[in-house]
Amino acid sequence: MAAAKLCIELKVKNEEIAGPLDALCAQGYLAKGATGDLALTAVGRSAHDRIVAARRERLNELLVRWEPKKHAEVQALVQRLAAALVETLPRPPKRA
Repeated sequence: MAAAKLCIELKVKNEEIAGPLDALCAQGYLAKGATGDLALTAVGRSAHDRIVAARRERLNELLVRWEPKKHAEVQALVQRLAAALVETLPRPPKRA
């Protein structure tokens, strides 16, 4: 995904996102291609996976009294909630 498209998706101005994107590139989470496309690096993909797992784990902690592993409908709800929470994050760019 190009930075311009990301600005549209996030509804921010380019100057508001340029610094954070440069910082993510400098830290090794993102890579910019020759055409300006952004892609998660292996480090970035790992960080994204940890965020998703942490949100899923927190939902399970909140629902521990319901014993989601014993109730398929609760486990399905946890999965849908985790997916919905992650949908608010920008979609991860393809691998670098």
